[in-house]
Amino acid sequence: MLSSREQLLTTLDGKESQLSQLRSDLADARARADNAITEARQQVNAELRDQFNQLKTEKAALAAKEKDLERREREVGIREDFISKNSFGDGLFKVGRDIASGTYHTSRNNTSSGPQAVRISSAWFESNGCGTWQPA
Repeated sequence: MLSSREQLLTTLDGKESQLSQLRSDLADARARADNAITEARQQVNAELRDQFNQLKTEKAALAAKEKDLERREREVGIREDFISKNSFGDGLFKVGRDIASGTYHTSRNNTSSGPQAVRISSAWFESNGCGTWQPA
């Protein structure tokens, strides 16, 4: 039979062995956690890079669409100005002085059932009750 001292030493050796195993397990767990954190960071960074690149691509596409829209707005503005400056209503007009020759149309008409179109090439043009004539 073992003495109390020997029993305590045997128990202490067992506890030291358990403590050593726990320390080893803890070190392994920390290493696995560090690896998992590193992998997660790499994955998150890769996803963020992909999202950033996608956003850059979308930003470039939006910039191109915005530039195209601005160009189209300028063209529409030019066309609106042209129509505004070259539209006319009722009256007798000298072609070349009051109005330019060319094709005109109305969006509505007070004397017929719908819009009208005309090619003006004579010296004079008279309009009465046709609405506003605009360049076609």
